[in-house]
Amino acid sequence: MRYITNQDEYPIFGNETYSGNSLVCKSAMHDGRIAPWNGENSPVLIQNTSTQSSIFLSALRNGILSAKLTSSWYNSYRFANNRINGLKINMKKKS
Repeated sequence: MRYITNQDEYPIFGNETYSGNSLVCKSAMHDGRIAPWNGENSPVLIQNTSTQSSIFLSALRNGILSAKLTSSWYNSYRFANNRINGLKINMKKKS
């Protein structure tokens, strides 16, 4: 969990489109593609892109604050799969 909550040591940059140096799992949680409360194994599909003169905006989403980054050249990525639905919690019966 320290990777998720520690913004200083493990920052992510962007909102919906993330800089290539952002942690994928943390970005996926920020973007609502995976969540710690959802017990399912949720694969994420990533589209890699190269951008020029990019500005990755800061946003607070799903309890995670991303940082703003202005760069002249950066690899970036975004997620291709659907966001998870808050009602789709995997509830397993206890035996």
